[in-house]
Amino acid sequence: MDFLKKLLAGGLLAFGSIFLIAAIAVPFDPDLPKDEKISTTLGCLILGGPPVTWSGWLYLSMAAEKRRKRDQFQLQRRGQIQRSLLQLAAARGGEITLAQFVMESGLDPDEARTHLDQAAEAFGANFRVGDRGEIYYQFPLN
Repeated sequence: MDFLKKLLAGGLLAFGSIFLIAAIAVPFDPDLPKDEKISTTLGCLILGGPPVTWSGWLYLSMAAEKRRKRDQFQLQRRGQIQRSLLQLAAARGGEITLAQFVMESGLDPDEARTHLDQAAEAFGANFRVGDRGEIYYQFPLN
């Protein structure tokens, strides 16, 4: 469907652009009388304007749909990551490290730390530094 929309938008843009370019060029034609220049220019604008406008509307609607799908995917992904984090915390007595969460979730360390910090703030987790310097996130289990 997106391919057809893109094809239609491109066709409308090409079709309308021909008339709009003609509307720009006609006034500079020395062989045409003034009345004919005006009527030809207006005709070209009337024939070229709507297709170009429709193609722009199609492109904008496709971009908005793409943004909406991307945002929906990110929201679902964030929910899955948060569920994974809370399940891991519950399985480990409420205490997890960044390394454990990275191994469980498959996220890169920076992204995992961001999710851990956000979840810690949202759920009121405490922090504890282990003997080797690792940070333990302590989530309340109630």
